[in-house]
Amino acid sequence: MKKALGLGLSLFILSNQSLADFTFGVDYINLEKEVKTKNTLFDANVNAVAAVAGYSFHYSDNITITPEISYGVGISEDEDNSVGGGCSLCDIIYRADVELDSVVRISTKFSYELNSDFKLFTTPAFSFTDLSSNLSGLTVSDDSDFGVDFGGEYNIGKHWSAQASYGLYQYSELWNFGIRYTF
Repeated sequence: MKKALGLGLSLFILSNQSLADFTFGVDYINLEKEVKTKNTLFDANVNAVAAVAGYSFHYSDNITITPEISYGVGISEDEDNSVGGGCSLCDIIYRADVELDSVVRISTKFSYELNSDFKLFTTPAFSFTDLSSNLSGLTVSDDSDFGVDFGGEYNIGKHWSAQASYGLYQYSELWNFGIRYTF
């Protein structure tokens, strides 16, 4: 009985009908973030790769609302030099390597379908970034940020699409390039 129930539940979960309107994808993110440490403030430019999952709700013929969540890890680091005051007669040059350890984004994408192949979208998003630095042994604390992405999505086939967007956030800005598979 338990085996039959498990098999039936597995078939239900994996059937195309039960996965309809789910979206999965991969994003490449270029993030420029204002980083603040104890002695200095500078802009870090780092890159990440993120996995994305969402579910689309069709509001009307042309409008789709898709809540999404993504988790990414850094694939590059940034090196910055900054000048800070060590005393009244001298300046100290700080050198910092900044790494993006992880980024989590929770967003809702509002898409408007221009034709069967192309959509324009805006995405309010809340992001959590975890940055680290080797600046004098200091670590950069976790940070959260709210902003909006603007972009376009092009359907490559029946299930695949490619998208690009630009995001403006309170303490950062980002470019996002991704591919999506929709069931």
